Amino acid sequence: MDMTQNEACKLHQDWSFILQEQDAQALLQHACDEFAYDLYHPVFQFQHSE
Repeated sequence: MDMTQNEACKLHQDWSFILQEQDAQALLQHACDEFAYDLYHPVFQFQHSE
């Protein structure tokens, strides 16, 4: 598969435009820091409640 046609890949034309002049690694780290707790807290809470 041509990775420039895969919308999940940063090589895709849309992502290249969105990420131009930005550090993709820093954006990913920020998203993980910002949203990881809210996303995974219910999972951990459920696991420890039994």
